Amino acid sequence: MSETATCKHERLEILAGITVCVSLPGDAVQHEPITMADLKLTCAECRTRFQFNGLPAGLSLYEPRVSIDGCELHIPVQPYDGTLARRATFEMPRDRTREQN
Repeated sequence: MSETATCKHERLEILAGITVCVSLPGDAVQHEPITMADLKLTCAECRTRFQFNGLPAGLSLYEPRVSIDGCELHIPVQPYDGTLARRATFEMPRDRTREQN
């Protein structure tokens, strides 16, 4: 059995980067610089990469997206301006014991 199959993935490493997107010459719309945070997670023991679930693949300057394999998370960020979210949802983990019956 491989090390990956037996690993419990208890220690994750975070690789983070920051990208600042600015208007390019010839852009039809000039905008403020947009900052993107890029994240990757890897098991420190067996080097297994982790996927980010629940987001569409691609790149957006306005909403979080993942890479085509789901292993990189791209998040647009900005300085906090005091604004709170207008709505929030919370989802509980599924009851896996019901799924087995």
